[in-house]
Amino acid sequence: MLSDSLKAQLGLNEDQVREFKDAFDIFDEDNSGSVSTSELASVMKTLGQDIDEKEVGVMNSEVDSDGSGEVDFSEFCTLVARQMEKSAPEYEYKKAFAIIDKRKDGFIDSAEMFDEKKKHNEEKRKQKI
Repeated sequence: MLSDSLKAQLGLNEDQVREFKDAFDIFDEDNSGSVSTSELASVMKTLGQDIDEKEVGVMNSEVDSDGSGEVDFSEFCTLVARQMEKSAPEYEYKKAFAIIDKRKDGFIDSAEMFDEKKKHNEEKRKQKI
């Protein structure tokens, strides 16, 4: 169904893969193994993602490794996993952390925190003026 390496890369467990496969199969009516962009928008909504067809088209172009214009199951899993990550609260924390972690070493030291606080205070001062 999905290679172990891709599952690990996407951080998916067996239950999630089965759920994704069930959703994918509903919209793969002709059993071709691929889903069109408009069908994919419906799949994403079924999985609780608030997304429109235009956004799905952009996402599709990012993962359409074979250039078919349609999404196969592995591409589908990549899309849904990315979308889930973006909607998770941890995603926002990770983005904020990455902004402050100037050295990109996985740690925020006092100098980096001080610089960010200083920048924040300067922005607040400009807003008051």
